Amino acid sequence: MITTYTGLKVNPLNLQKSDIKIADIAHALALCNRFAGHTRFPISVAQHSFYASYLVSGTGYELQALLHDASEAYLGDVTSDLKHSSEMIVYRSIEQRTQRLIYDVFNCPEEENQVVKTADKLLAQYEHYLGFKHSQKLSQDDVKKVSSFYVTEWTWRRTESSFLQRFKQLFI
Repeated sequence: MITTYTGLKVNPLNLQKSDIKIADIAHALALCNRFAGHTRFPISVAQHSFYASYLVSGTGYELQALLHDASEAYLGDVTSDLKHSSEMIVYRSIEQRTQRLIYDVFNCPEEENQVVKTADKLLAQYEHYLGFKHSQKLSQDDVKKVSSFYVTEWTWRRTESSFLQRFKQLFI
C-alpha cells in the first residue's frame, strides 16, 4: 500500500478507477526524475510528458501524450534497459495494466498511438543529450523541433502546475 499525495491509500498492484487522481499523477511525476536522476540537472517525468503533449499538437493524441507515463506516478520510474530485461516481465505487466486503467479513466485510447511513441523516443534522445551531453543521433531538424519549446530547468512546483494546466486544457 502507498499513501498518495491526496491522501488515498492505494494498492499499486491492484489499482481501481477510484484510486486514480490527476493531482496525484501530476505531483508524483513532477518529483520523479528521468534516467534514475543521473543527469546534470533534474528532468522530471511530468516535464517530459508535458513536452510530449506539445510535440504531438494537432494529432488528437495530446492528452494521451501527457499521460503516457502516468503509471509511473504509482509504480515509480524504472530505467529503460532494466524495465525491458527478462527479469522485469511481471513489472511490465503491472505497468501495462496500470497505464491502461489510467487511459480508461481519462478517456484515452487503450493502445498508445504511434505519434506518442515517436514523440516519447525523440524527447528521450533530446533529454539524454541535454542531461549528459553525450553525442546523440539527433538530426538538426529534431534538435530545432524540440529545443524551440524545451526549457531545461524547472522547479517541481512549476512542473506540477504546468502539467495540471495542460491537463485542464486537454481534458474537456
